[in-house]
Amino acid sequence: MLALAVIFGLIIGVLQAKIGQYPKTIKQILAEFKASGKVESQSWKTWINGAVILASGASVGPEASMTGIIARQSSWLGQKLTNFVTDADLAGASFWQQNQGFFKAKSEADQPLKSVFASQKRQKAAYAIWIALGIVAFICWLKVFPESKVFGISWKAVNWTWQGLALSPVALVIGLLFGYFFLKMKQAGAWLSKKIKSSVLKGALGGLLLGIFGIFSTYFLWSGAFTMWKLVKEAAVLGPVLLLFLAFGKAILTNLGFGLGWRGGTIFPAIFCSVSLGIAFALVLPWSQNLLVAIITAASVSLIVGRPKLVTVLLIFLFTLRLAPVILAVCWLCEQLLNTKWLLDKLQ
Repeated sequence: MLALAVIFGLIIGVLQAKIGQYPKTIKQILAEFKASGKVESQSWKTWINGAVILASGASVGPEASMTGIIARQSSWLGQKLTNFVTDADLAGASFWQQNQGFFKAKSEADQPLKSVFASQKRQKAAYAIWIALGIVAFICWLKVFPESKVFGISWKAVNWTWQGLALSPVALVIGLLFGYFFLKMKQAGAWLSKKIKSSVLKGALGGLLLGIFGIFSTYFLWSGAFTMWKLVKEAAVLGPVLLLFLAFGKAILTNLGFGLGWRGGTIFPAIFCSVSLGIAFALVLPWSQNLLVAIITAASVSLIVGRPKLVTVLLIFLFTLRLAPVILAVCWLCEQLLNTKWLLDKLQ
């Protein structure tokens, strides 16, 4: 396994050197879109690098690759629609000519799609329809491939106890501290990336790191999105010590690996690490276990991702809906903390 991971690392290093640092992070994609109103990143580069990295068992998620590909295709479609609705020659054309006009090769539009709407109401209505179509497509995907389901709607009971409620502030602090540790590892990965200039060497070192961790446990491989429920079932057998090792080890592997060119999304690894930490804590103090795990996960992931509102939506569908008020409260509190200058300075 170790040799195979190093070989994949060499391949990834060559791809990073020849193609570039792909896939881009969600933050980079959003920054590019805000700056120019479109996404220029080439999809084929994201496809190739992302597919090889994910197939290699990297401790990263597919969300970065998919966001890059979808953002690029959506940007291209937006440019096409902008050209289509602003083409004066198509106004009096026949229906067939108008359809052909959409597929004509044209120069890129000078303005973003949103600027061609007659009013903001029409713009919002169009965006709402497109979002709804995306949700319908996602639901259809889950129906066709039910085994790919990670999130869902659950109404499982919560064992509310006064001990669990009393431990809630402690769980919140533990989650925040772990989130801080995860971000520090992210900074360490960025520092490592700057120190090592050779992309091939970085890729090989990333493969070596993955192989070493993978020898200890297969939970270190991939993002953890599809092994998280297996971890929950086996938690009592694994024990709190091994769960802590998985939480901190995967945080180190994900971020150092990212810095060494094994790029991808870090949201799912962050959730996996936080859940593992939360379960370890709940095994030692077995009161309102799902409550304590939810608080630790919500606090940690909110700090790591930096977007508590997004985390709220994700975690409500990960945990039972009965914990939705708790998750909302924790994520809101984290949002207030993220807006404080003191914490922002600490996270820089």
